[in-house]
Amino acid sequence: MQINSKVKQFLLPQYEVRLLIDPFYAGIMKLQKEILNPGGVEVRAFASSLLSDVAFVEVDGRLWVAGWNQKCAVLHGLFHVGDEVVLVNDFPVSTISELTKALKSRRLAYRFRWSSEQSLGSSRVLSVDPTEPLHSIRIRRLPHARALIACRQYTGQDLGITFENGTNVDAPNDGGQAPVGWRIKVATTVA
Repeated sequence: MQINSKVKQFLLPQYEVRLLIDPFYAGIMKLQKEILNPGGVEVRAFASSLLSDVAFVEVDGRLWVAGWNQKCAVLHGLFHVGDEVVLVNDFPVSTISELTKALKSRRLAYRFRWSSEQSLGSSRVLSVDPTEPLHSIRIRRLPHARALIACRQYTGQDLGITFENGTNVDAPNDGGQAPVGWRIKVATTVA
């Protein structure tokens, strides 16, 4: 029996099927979407947190996130090592001095107003402090990365990767990850 499109529009909300998605899988898909977004991702943070708790490096005329203070709770989940910083407060930055200048100039010229998370749009908001402005940072999420998910096709399947306390301990080149193109690079030292 064929259903008219008008009838389908009427029936679909009643028979909507909701799929449960694994939170880890959803997180990886969100990361992949952020990586593929050519406009980057906008995050908001306080200048004090950015200047004192985030490590930035200049490489090849670009500014990159190199790490952050793990104990600074407001930065949790905001950055990834390897994110490229493109704009700060809508000003292009490519050096640490430009970043510092953009953060400090806005800090002096801006009197903070209370804003709700909804009024800030789709940006990620850390917290609201009535004494210090939030700064807008446009980043390219891991521009040289790919997000991959290793899934077992059946219970007990060996993926060829051994983890211990969240650290990759062993991944032989002929393991279960080899057919999909994951290759293990040998660690080298420069003398």
